[in-house]
Amino acid sequence: MIVLGIETSCDDTGIAIVKDGILVCEVRATQEEIHKKFGGVVPEVASREHFRTLLPLYDVIREKFKEKIDAVAVTVGPGLPGSLSLGLCFAKTIALCEGVRIVGVNHLEAHLLACLLENRYPKFPCLGVVISGGHTEMILWSGWGVYKRIGWTVDDAIGEVIDKIGREMGISYPAGSEIERLSLSAKGEIKISKLKMEGYMMSFSGIKTAALRTFRKITSKNDYPAFALGLQNSLFSSLSSKIERVVEDYYIKEIVLGGGVAANNILKGKVAKVCRKHNLGMMVPSPKFCADNAAMVAVCGYDMILRGVSDDLSLDYKSDWKI
Repeated sequence: MIVLGIETSCDDTGIAIVKDGILVCEVRATQEEIHKKFGGVVPEVASREHFRTLLPLYDVIREKFKEKIDAVAVTVGPGLPGSLSLGLCFAKTIALCEGVRIVGVNHLEAHLLACLLENRYPKFPCLGVVISGGHTEMILWSGWGVYKRIGWTVDDAIGEVIDKIGREMGISYPAGSEIERLSLSAKGEIKISKLKMEGYMMSFSGIKTAALRTFRKITSKNDYPAFALGLQNSLFSSLSSKIERVVEDYYIKEIVLGGGVAANNILKGKVAKVCRKHNLGMMVPSPKFCADNAAMVAVCGYDMILRGVSDDLSLDYKSDWKI
């Protein structure tokens, strides 16, 4: 079965094709340079860029892969309404013209299923953790398509905090990779208070405020690496402690990370430590599949179709869709 995936949930436009669950072709266009001058994603600008790039990307991928497709999978939420709407309209047009089925994909589920692009299905039950610019969520994943969201941030996501602090530091959006790079040269650490919240729920606005106050006291750029290390340790230690709490309360065999922040090596090291302590497996996609991409949408759509899930042309987007 051949599934074409379309991703336009935020500021990256992507189209990919999987054949029998294996990625065979992918093209994408990033809007990072466009949004840098604004310090973050501007929804209207993102929508216009998707409109400009979708058809040229589709022409490129169909030139590379000429076999007839069997289905179109498209991100329908969560995400920016204008961006989701454009991707969905494009997907419906392809489905109608090609005479194939269409399936609407949850962006968060796709991040978890990105692990299938290079690995295997996780050992169930597992804990899925999505960490990105817009989401920090812990999801019990007990089988094919069986999810229960048990913990999430009530305010800023971890990636959002990093971008906001990065803007204060003069680092262009998105700031994650540069802050991680800075921390590699740290000769010490400037401590920042960690999350103090009971249960599985999370709030990172307090860490953001503490980090801003700490940063504004710094008088030399020589201290930036130590500050960057302290910021990451505060955020990722807070998250890993929540992950360990779930592991202690539930029977878990494996932890699966997804989302753009999952590419961070400090985060992966802290989660790996939890896994070693509790004798758990751990799955993390390659960095290129942690970021928003159409390959994860295509493989998620493939998985859904195998489970008997499909939609019709009345499909609509859900900008705040929960997994």
